[in-house]
Amino acid sequence: MTKIEKILEIWKLIKDAQKILIISHKHPDWDTLWAWTAWFEYLKSIWKYVEIACDSDVPILLQFIPNSEFVQRDFDLEKFDLVIINDAWAKQIAGFIDTKPELYEKRVPTINIDHHASNDMYWTVNLVELVPSATCLIYEIFEELWYKISPNTATSLLTWIYTDTWSFKHSNTNSYALRIASKLMSKWANLKKITKNCFQTTKIETMKLWWRVLSNIFRNEEWITTSVVKQEDFDETWTKYEDLSWVVDYLNSVPWSEYSILLTEREWKIKWSLRTENNIDLTEIAWKFGWGWHKKASWFTIPWRLQKEVVRKVIE
Repeated sequence: MTKIEKILEIWKLIKDAQKILIISHKHPDWDTLWAWTAWFEYLKSIWKYVEIACDSDVPILLQFIPNSEFVQRDFDLEKFDLVIINDAWAKQIAGFIDTKPELYEKRVPTINIDHHASNDMYWTVNLVELVPSATCLIYEIFEELWYKISPNTATSLLTWIYTDTWSFKHSNTNSYALRIASKLMSKWANLKKITKNCFQTTKIETMKLWWRVLSNIFRNEEWITTSVVKQEDFDETWTKYEDLSWVVDYLNSVPWSEYSILLTEREWKIKWSLRTENNIDLTEIAWKFGWGWHKKASWFTIPWRLQKEVVRKVIE
């Protein structure tokens, strides 16, 4: 099925539905939050009943996002005709596995918009394209549906592209992403608001956490840069996991590194966040531990007690 055919199928599902649930993946980041903002405004404009749900709280620093006040932690699936999930490359990323198992029984048609190579294609309609950001796909859907994008929606979509490319610094910045960004700017996307909230607003507590991360940096003989964040670092700086946003990219800026790893204690597990700007496929490492993501940005988790042989295997 071609992209246009999938977009037409998505439109048919939206047209036939009266009540639509938008799901933001658990531990929401900029990507998924700005996506549901765009969907929320579009669906409201065509007179649909819409609710937004997330299995985690919206981080305080992201609550400036329009319509974030409507995000809820609970929902009644029986009430809806359609579900839209954004940026969830594996079914469990959508969350609600324990509290809403019926979501995974496919009782309600579900649309998944994503751009990760490791997407498991689980839902009813999976529009997955390896583009810089899934926002580009949502923009294309809106264009095909002749939706007149508002400045608010344009800001939402541009924020997704801007943060996913790390302010157009990452290797996923290409002519396609810049072309979509240019179109959004022509629709009055507020770039000043985006840069201020995304890259020019950092709490003192967050800076103290980052100081600990950067103080722990070391690079081994294999040219792999690594740092560690312990639970006590969060406790002593009064920060949360979401305060780590972007710091792994600073690890990745160490000259001549092959790739970087940030080890984070989280909920009795260790999360391994991997980044690179080199020609290395990090999913080959992540998939050994049952996970993936992007070639240049991947992660996985293992039991919280790190064994030397596990660390050695990952580095090798």
